[in-house]
Amino acid sequence: MHKLAPSAYWQVAPLFADMGCHLAVAAVLAGDAAGQVYADDPAHPRAALVRCGYRFYLAGQQRDGTLAALRRLFAEQVYPQGLAAGSWGFTLAYAPDDWQRALVEQVLAGKHPMFDYYHYYALRLQHDQRPQPSRPLPDGVTPRMVDRALLAETHLRHLDELREEMCSERPSMEDFLAHSFGVCLVRGDELVGWCLSEYNTGDRCEVGIATREGYRRQGLGTWMACALAEQARTRGIRRLGWHCYAANAPSVATALKAGFALESEYAPLFAWFDETINLAINGNVRLQRGEYADALEWFERALAAGAQGGWVYWGAAQAAAAAGQTETALRYLRQALDRGAVSREQLETTEHLRPLHDTPGWRALLAGLSA
Repeated sequence: MHKLAPSAYWQVAPLFADMGCHLAVAAVLAGDAAGQVYADDPAHPRAALVRCGYRFYLAGQQRDGTLAALRRLFAEQVYPQGLAAGSWGFTLAYAPDDWQRALVEQVLAGKHPMFDYYHYYALRLQHDQRPQPSRPLPDGVTPRMVDRALLAETHLRHLDELREEMCSERPSMEDFLAHSFGVCLVRGDELVGWCLSEYNTGDRCEVGIATREGYRRQGLGTWMACALAEQARTRGIRRLGWHCYAANAPSVATALKAGFALESEYAPLFAWFDETINLAINGNVRLQRGEYADALEWFERALAAGAQGGWVYWGAAQAAAAAGQTETALRYLRQALDRGAVSREQLETTEHLRPLHDTPGWRALLAGLSA
């Protein structure tokens, strides 16, 4: 794959015509977001890859040479860079859908990527449209603009998390303040949530939103999304995008309450750079799907590869219990407990462990905790 100069980005733009929901692509191609663009043939590109941090977007035609070049790019550049930077991993969206098999079996062979289903929601604003939340903010919760004055209030708790989020898509806070905007909510000396614009380009932007635990299910997310939409309208933005996991019911509900409508679905690949974590996440994915024997196999592969986290033993215990492997489950439970990965309450309430409840080993395990 050949890295293109920004002056040549226009050549690959037609290849991404079916990826309009991914505003990061348009922002990078327009020079409004930092990134790199690669093409299989700089003069006559038939496949192209847009990189924005550790988010990748692939479009065009599959060819043997292109697949081999992509494999080298990820093996020789993306993975070493990600590990050196301490990044968790990457996501890879693609069009058309028939890229998925080639990506899994050839480009990322041996890397064990996974996929999940995402929804893309959009809010199309009219000039005189003013989005309104359905209920007011709770007493004591105050809205604030994300600006220099807010950032100067160093007594605010969780301000570092906001700064980190501001720089997740922008190279610096200064760049965010110059090109993006946002709203947050404050209660006393605590930031309880924020909603930021992302990938601003032309008359579009996307939404990044978070509400801290303990303040959810109070309508705060909807309020912030509506406030951000109003900011967007006054700045001439006419379309806001919202990406979330299809299974993330709270995020879906917030988007719909704020006036967004479902426009498309897609299934990007994702993988962790750390091999042991990636193997264990494969186990988690299968555990959530109810594929218990397969989940246990992935957890055990992670442990054999050197995984040390107590959460891996905890996942293996749940998978083994649900698969009917009582002794294996109890062994992994003891190891999870030794690593402080699980509480007694979790033991007694986790559904996957119910097959153990009538066994002598289970009673002995609980008795040991009480001693």
